[in-house]
Amino acid sequence: MEQPARTDRAAAHFHAIGLCRQVIFYRPSRAKNTDQGVWTSHRAVAQAALARGHRRVLILEDDVEFRRPLADLAPRIARALAAAPPDWWGIYLGHFPFQAYFVAPGLLRTHSILAHAYIANAPLLDWLASTKPATAEVPMWRRIGVSIDSAMSNLPSMYAVVPMMVMQKFLGDYRIDSKITGDGRRRKWTDINRWRNLGIFRGASVAEAVAIICSPFHALTLERNLRRVRMGISRDAHSIRAAGLFDDEFYLRSYPDVAADEVDPLLHYLMYGASERRWPSP
Repeated sequence: MEQPARTDRAAAHFHAIGLCRQVIFYRPSRAKNTDQGVWTSHRAVAQAALARGHRRVLILEDDVEFRRPLADLAPRIARALAAAPPDWWGIYLGHFPFQAYFVAPGLLRTHSILAHAYIANAPLLDWLASTKPATAEVPMWRRIGVSIDSAMSNLPSMYAVVPMMVMQKFLGDYRIDSKITGDGRRRKWTDINRWRNLGIFRGASVAEAVAIICSPFHALTLERNLRRVRMGISRDAHSIRAAGLFDDEFYLRSYPDVAADEVDPLLHYLMYGASERRWPSP
């Protein structure tokens, strides 16, 4: 809503590749908490799709860049859909794979981030529409952070076309400073956000090539690694909720900095508050 140049660029790109007649734009106002705002947007798009009676849609962020016209890519998409198992949730057209292995020619089972272009099947649409964004109960990969990418990377039955069809294009604005954190500290070399922009705009193709080379190893380890992530913070959150040991209103009232950041209080407690000796309840 506040970046008409991005809207115009996206519209022009969809006209150029022949996708303009099938696209509906969702244009929210910018959120204070960027990660939560992005997740909320994906959720709103899924809810709108379901309200229109759709059970399978292509969801795109505004900085997508298709490598070829849709008419050239459509046969490959059709083959990927035909090769996917009956219980598939989503198929990435563009992504950054950490692990992947072949399940059919042109189709990978994948553990990926970058949710900028994906086909959402009914189970994924239902999950997006019903899941409250960025809460402690949702399994997320802490290494990636609190984002829709982090949550989707751990979902079951996520696949990707190979080679990928869609990249993200740098449109002139960085959401996250690669060298300085939000509170003014220099990022460590191990901080993933130090390499975030390089990975998004330059590294996806390299990651895809590495994943393909390592495909036999990933076939043995991918599912195990996903189970390990799912048994992390979200399991602790469910236990704490069941025991009634956390008071959201007390935590937000006691720690205004958490309320100002618009983050889930229990997630903040599990990631930072406990180690900072903050009180979870009266």
